[in-house]
Amino acid sequence: MLYGAPEGHDARVLSAKARELMAEDRVLMHVCLDESRMMALAASLKFFAEDLAIIRLPAWDCLPYDRVSPHNDVVAQRVSALSRLINWWDDQKRAPRILLTTVNAISQRTVPVDVLRQRRLVAQKGKRLEIGVMQDFFTQNGYVRTDTVREVGEYAIRGGIVDLY
Repeated sequence: MLYGAPEGHDARVLSAKARELMAEDRVLMHVCLDESRMMALAASLKFFAEDLAIIRLPAWDCLPYDRVSPHNDVVAQRVSALSRLINWWDDQKRAPRILLTTVNAISQRTVPVDVLRQRRLVAQKGKRLEIGVMQDFFTQNGYVRTDTVREVGEYAIRGGIVDLY
């Protein structure tokens, strides 16, 4: 546990700890006070440790029983972070890794790992991916089909071209 370290120095200490945990194939998790401190720490970590793989898990931007839904950007960031964590478990290549999150984010529920594994679409370079499979995936996962993609969560299919945001 690390506390009381001056800002800037914490990045050096955390990057060293992440390298230490890499030998045990473990991921370091650091809980920041808020989103702005998490962003500042991520920037410092990139400066001190270019080899460090960083995932940022933000908090929802609304309360659980609000009448508004979370913003699409926040939903995308959270799902992306959780998906990257799953990829870390499956990845054969190891690097020092750290998960950055906030106090609010760790108090909020996440999607179970099994659900994320079942609901992902894997596209690989050099492999063929059917447009119908992609369209079904997008529709089942809340993407909206549009003529022109402008916002997060939209997709467009024109012939063999797929635009996705």
